[in-house]
Amino acid sequence: MFIWMQAASMWVFGVNEFAARLPNALCGIITLLVLFHTGKKYFDERFGWLWVMVYLGCFSAPFIFQVRYYRPGIQPVHIPRAFAIDRIGKWH
Repeated sequence: MFIWMQAASMWVFGVNEFAARLPNALCGIITLLVLFHTGKKYFDERFGWLWVMVYLGCFSAPFIFQVRYYRPGIQPVHIPRAFAIDRIGKWH
């Protein structure tokens, strides 16, 4: 899926550095939105923000360094994890 996202990005913006990095950035933003929504839905808005801040604090340094290099598939792994957290919460 990531390769298709990157191909679409390069088709729209041309083959350049921005187009290569855009899918990673979008996946990161989607992950943060899913975490916030899940935290807000099951607890409250404050917890949603806390969850996002903890996630950013734990993972921001490695992702900042990885964005410099072309490594497909590093960030998109976290979106299914965030959705899994959302689904597990529905069972309780």
